[in-house]
Amino acid sequence: MNTRASIDRSIFYSLNDKDLLRNIFPEDFLNTIRGKHYSFKQKALEKLSKGQYSVFMFMVIIFHNAFGWEFFLSQYEHEVNNGAFEEYKSGVTHLGDGKLLENITRCEVNYFSMANLQKKQMIYKVLDSEFTDLKKESLKNTANYIRNHPEEFVDFR
Repeated sequence: MNTRASIDRSIFYSLNDKDLLRNIFPEDFLNTIRGKHYSFKQKALEKLSKGQYSVFMFMVIIFHNAFGWEFFLSQYEHEVNNGAFEEYKSGVTHLGDGKLLENITRCEVNYFSMANLQKKQMIYKVLDSEFTDLKKESLKNTANYIRNHPEEFVDFR
């Protein structure tokens, strides 16, 4: 299975940052993992290059964290309890996004802390605010990574 999308060069370079991320994986690849069990997804994701995997982890965080860390973590509880934080951190580290890495790391510490629920919720509010402020810059940095390494993501037609 090809994990790189086929796209016209002029279209690739004309896409805005968010659309670029949405167009670098072939639809048939995405369809093989949508709605599937975590272990099945992991096997499919092993076929990705380091850059593709990093961008994919970034996309999970950016596109699925619209309602805050607490909601995101409840949606991905199985994954988070089976090492997903390490995957998220590895991805954003590869992409060179230190600010997002710090936010994710602090979220991980809070998630696994023994603090009471009220204290955790207060920390999540701070992390959510920071995350909201970081999203635009992080998206731009990741899109620039893709534009600087197109051979890792697409086959130009």
